[in-house]
Amino acid sequence: MLTHFADRKNTLRLVKPEKLPGKLREISVTELLVALYAAWVMRRETAALGSVRA
Repeated sequence: MLTHFADRKNTLRLVKPEKLPGKLREISVTELLVALYAAWVMRRETAALGSVRA
């Protein structure tokens, strides 16, 4: 599998990213929103389980 990258048929190439700070900001905001949503869902599920047990 690793030999593919040394092969002449390999069409993958490294490309310098454009507007890197903006892209990193987008990624970090998206990750933050996903983490907050996951925490909210976990809290909601935990609260629902707590009300079922009582």
